[in-house]
Amino acid sequence: MSATRAALAKALAWLCTSVRVTDSGSPDCGAILHGVDGRTRKPLDVYTEITGYAVSLFQFLARTLGDASLLAMAKEAGQFLMRIQADESAYPQPSGIAGPARLYAFDTAVCVVGMARLLRATGDERYLRSAIAAGEWLLGMQHPDGSFSAMALRGEGIEDPGGFFGDGSCIHAKNAIAFLELHAITGREQFREAAARACRYTLTLQDTDGAFWDRPNSALCVHSRALLCVRGAPLCRPRAG
Repeated sequence: MSATRAALAKALAWLCTSVRVTDSGSPDCGAILHGVDGRTRKPLDVYTEITGYAVSLFQFLARTLGDASLLAMAKEAGQFLMRIQADESAYPQPSGIAGPARLYAFDTAVCVVGMARLLRATGDERYLRSAIAAGEWLLGMQHPDGSFSAMALRGEGIEDPGGFFGDGSCIHAKNAIAFLELHAITGREQFREAAARACRYTLTLQDTDGAFWDRPNSALCVHSRALLCVRGAPLCRPRAG
């Protein structure tokens, strides 16, 4: 048990110092970075999704360990997310390239979960307002069948990034967690229903052996002109043939 505690302390120390923006004068204060370049030891860019996870982690550990400094870090991370929250209400991934920032459904859902848990820890309704607004944007990214458009471009419109992280991916099952958190704090039935739709859709991606495929891939049949659904790449393992 002592070895486990030591490993946790070491990992937490790295997370809190090496990849967390601690400069109070920086607009990125509280954010978590992608990591550190192994060759140059230079820090990488801000990572919105991981900052959302960090809010939940710091809040959980603050409660578990009784460490108020960790709750302060959770609040700093949450405040960073509110500062970058787009007019559309999603939490964008800052881009180092020219063009509009990307608004990911999955990333926004992760951040909503953190905000909801931070609300419970602090009672600060700024986190509630931010989470509800982001949750309403997320509702707009969900299709009637429960699947999601994966990404929108800030100030422009929806665009499918393709691949494992694209539209209709099984990863969006985790968006249900955000909707359930929002239902718990608001009582709004539309959030619970959205969570159920996301889970029902994900069941359609499950194979007979229990594995989940990453997403359906639609292709137009030349002969019948019917839209056929074929399997994409598997989530957990490659398959022969």
